[in-house]
Parts: sequence; structure tokens; C-alpha cells
Amino acid sequence: MESFTPSSIVLSILFAISVMLTLSRSRVPNAQLKSVNNLVLMACGAQLLHFLEEAVYDLHVRLPEVWGLPAMEYSFFLTINIGVLIVWLFGAFQRTANSIVISTFWFLALASVFNLLAHPTMTLVTGRYFPGVVTSPVVGITGVLLLRRLLQVTRGDLASGTAA
Repeated sequence: MESFTPSSIVLSILFAISVMLTLSRSRVPNAQLKSVNNLVLMACGAQLLHFLEEAVYDLHVRLPEVWGLPAMEYSFFLTINIGVLIVWLFGAFQRTANSIVISTFWFLALASVFNLLAHPTMTLVTGRYFPGVVTSPVVGITGVLLLRRLLQVTRGDLASGTAA
């Protein structure tokens, strides 16, 4: 499991930021939820392509290798990625916006933008193709679009009383 430690630290930070965004901003109005859900579905499609690239080209081996760690169990890698995709897809079909669902949407957006930066960086660091680099721009663009939409529909700061 130590091979997952660097990833789990990054993902935990991104999820903590997602929760903070959910708690500090207004709720997504149900009238705006469809536009958010459509972007979530688009981002999930991009993530699926990205995950397939990572799986086919052994990200579960290559990423831990960068940190001098043993390979991740392939079954663990598959379970984590498929599990997260299922959670995101489930959220995209909700008709009301609750905090748990919206936190996962923020997480999807932030993780997608992180992928846009991380995979090209790892290609530069390793000096060769790094699994996920080809699809990371598509994932990143959908993440930016989703992040932008979430920021638009959750305007204001609940703590200061300026929520929309």
C-alpha cells in the first residue's frame, strides 16, 4: 500500500479543498444543476479515456517507480479508479444538489485540473512518455470548464452573508 501514499496525499488535499469550497460557497441552485451535471458527464467521459490510457501503459507501475516505491497492485489501481468514476457518475444523475454530491463535483474538477499539470510534469521529470500525458489536456479542459461553472453557480461566500 505504500506505493499509493504519494497519490493518497495529493488526493486527500484536493478532496479537503473540495469540502472547503462546498462549505464556503452557496449551494448549487436546482435550476442550474443540469448544466453542472452535463459538464460532470463530459468530465467523466474524459476521465474514463484518461484512466484507460493510464491502465494500458502501466501508471500503477510507473508512478510509484518515480518515488522509488514498488508497483501498485493492478487490482487496487482498477478498483480505486472505477470506484471514483461510479461515484462521479452517480452524482451526475442526482436531481437535487446536496453537499456530498457537490463536494465530489468540486473534487472531479480539481483532480482534472491537477492531471492537466501533473502528467506533462512527470513526462518532463522522467524524460520519456508518462502514462496519461496524451489524455491529460482533454481531462484538464473539462476540469477547467466544470470548475468555472461551479464557481459561477455558487457565487458568494456563505460566511460573509453574500451568497447568491
